[in-house]
Amino acid sequence: MSTDRVNGPVQQAMDDVKKGAFVRQASQFRNWITADGSSGFPAEANRYHLYVSLACPWAHRTMILRKLKGLEEVIGLTSVHHHMDTKGWRFAGPGDEAPPATPDPLYGFSRVKELYWKAQADYAGRFTVPVLWDKKQETIVSNESSEIIQMLNSELLGTNSRWLTCGCSPRSFDERHCGDGGPRAHQVALLWKSQDDQPYEHRAPWTAARFYGTA
Repeated sequence: MSTDRVNGPVQQAMDDVKKGAFVRQASQFRNWITADGSSGFPAEANRYHLYVSLACPWAHRTMILRKLKGLEEVIGLTSVHHHMDTKGWRFAGPGDEAPPATPDPLYGFSRVKELYWKAQADYAGRFTVPVLWDKKQETIVSNESSEIIQMLNSELLGTNSRWLTCGCSPRSFDERHCGDGGPRAHQVALLWKSQDDQPYEHRAPWTAARFYGTA
């Protein structure tokens, strides 16, 4: 395995950060979970697993949607270590004290890049999170956060979600139908506001401030 393939994508990401703005590349896994199964990825409880990092703003919105839609018992969640080193995202290992980061529960991998190579042996792109993983087919459904939240919002409503009547996209949201979510819950619509072609530094302060009600 060439060194360029292993370290190149990670080094490029680190270089971008040093320039003051992380510019996310276009995601390469763009499959969809569908309620009717027509995509090849049917909506099934306990079939999918979400890999995230608390240090990744794109992963945050998938975690928020999973919580608001009541999908904690439908889709598993693993948080990697918050520190991305020159080899990319890693899972927590012996001696790590970085909760909620944990070891990889599915394969015992030490790095997120191993998930990518299991899904596609010749993959040579960046090893990003979030990753929505299909445990049955043992592959990546999607690593595009904006599409993952759409799937969580609409395609998995028949899998024991508490929020069957509450859509969280700007077009479908109605806070009167969201039970105990309260008026603050409507701020989740702002998760769709950010555009993936903008550097994180240009949008994070506005998005976070609006979501938490400080702007």
